[in-house]
Amino acid sequence: MKFKFSKKEADILSSLVLIAFGVVVYIISMSYNIVRMENDLTDAWLPKVCGGAIAILAAVRLVGALLNKDANYAKRVERSAEDISDTLRGAGSVLLLLLYVFSYRSVGFIISTAVYLFVQLTIYTEKGKRHWLLTVAISVLMPILLYLLFVKALNYTLPTGILG
Repeated sequence: MKFKFSKKEADILSSLVLIAFGVVVYIISMSYNIVRMENDLTDAWLPKVCGGAIAILAAVRLVGALLNKDANYAKRVERSAEDISDTLRGAGSVLLLLLYVFSYRSVGFIISTAVYLFVQLTIYTEKGKRHWLLTVAISVLMPILLYLLFVKALNYTLPTGILG
C-alpha cells in the first residue's frame, strides 16, 4: 500500500499534534497539588517547562513549514507502508505518554512508569530482536531505582498511587 503526502504536510500535521500535546501537558500540570520542595520548586515545574517547550518548539516548526516556499518541500511523494508504520509508532508513543501523564498520580510512579517503559520498549524494538527478560528487567528496575533516587537521595516526593 502506498501513500502520497509531502514533507510540508507531514511537518504541519506533526507540529499541530505536538502543539496540542504540549498544551495538554501544561494544562494538566496546572492541576497538580502544589508541594513545595526545599529548593522552592513545586512538583509542577518540570511538566510545565516540558509542555511549554514542546508547544513553543512545535509552533516554531509550524511557522517554518508554512513559510517554506521550496517546491520540493511541498511536492507529494509516495511513502511506503514502512514509513507509515514509523509514523504510527510515533503517534502511539505520544498516546502512550498521554496515558502515562493521566495515570501517573492515581496509579503511582512505580507502576505507571514500569508499564510505560515496557510498552515503549516493546513498540520500538524490532520483533525479531526482542529480549523479553531484558525488557521486563529494565521496566521493573528503572522505576524502582529512580524512585529511590528521587525519594531518598533528593528528598522529592513521588506519587505512590495504589501502592501507598
